[in-house]
Amino acid sequence: MSRLTQRELEVVQLAGLRLGDKEIAQRLDLSPRTVQNHLHRAYEKLGVSDRLQAARRLSDLYSGGSIPIPDT
Repeated sequence: MSRLTQRELEVVQLAGLRLGDKEIAQRLDLSPRTVQNHLHRAYEKLGVSDRLQAARRLSDLYSGGSIPIPDT
């Protein structure tokens, strides 16, 4: 499995909090299309097909420690 970039990680974490693409884009100062691109690449790297599966996969990968949630 390829490693997620820092931005992909941030986007997946926020998506796991059930934020929409527009909300994520506002928090991270990105366009909603860029958020979709980050999510798509993260799905491929994590071997999943949606944002909740991606968040669960991250949770499984980081079960030994906490995943930092961006508060921007």
